[in-house]
Amino acid sequence: MDPRIEKLADVIIDYSLGIKEGDFFSINSPPIAAPLVEALYVRALRKGAHPITTIGLPNLGELFLKNATDAQLRWVSPIQRLIIEQADATFSIIADTNTKAMTNTDPAKQMQRAAAMNDLTKTYMERAASGALRWSLTLYPTEAAAQDAEMSLAEYEDFVYGAGLLHEPDPVAAWKKQGAEQQRLIDWLHDKDQVHVTGPDTDLTLSIKDRKAYKCGVRSPWGTESY
Repeated sequence: MDPRIEKLADVIIDYSLGIKEGDFFSINSPPIAAPLVEALYVRALRKGAHPITTIGLPNLGELFLKNATDAQLRWVSPIQRLIIEQADATFSIIADTNTKAMTNTDPAKQMQRAAAMNDLTKTYMERAASGALRWSLTLYPTEAAAQDAEMSLAEYEDFVYGAGLLHEPDPVAAWKKQGAEQQRLIDWLHDKDQVHVTGPDTDLTLSIKDRKAYKCGVRSPWGTESY
């Protein structure tokens, strides 16, 4: 196994999600990211948590939208409901093997499915906002994503894992240091009214009056909470 995957699993379990004994921990991933799933699973067990996995085949989303009836589009899985309503932590791995797979699916069906999931999405957001549900996600490098980035897979792996600070001897410590630096900038910004950006062919002034800055590297090494 790439040692950076081992480091990534440490960051996710110990820093991003803070998995602890007794946690109901859900891991959602496509099969291609199995090395990371296995590393997370073992670490969660060693913490005394209760990990479960949801492994989805890459084409099922497209097949569902192309074949589902209205009744099927409206149906919400009780397994999904159980996870969102009761899990202590959830983790999703983005690992597309075809980044264009959903291009030709009917947008109306996509909207109908999203509407059916509204109540569950609301519950997810409410539990996440209250801290009852800890969540995070990450990108697992694949050939498809590397092609979209116009890189070789090795180059893309270096890019993604570098963004996660996995080249550092202790990535968890590196992220804590990053959080402290973000806090320093927040403290400096709190009484400022304007930002003035200058550079080659750039002279931009914008107001930040009454805006509040948030530290977004609190838990997640990358993904929605840190960029």
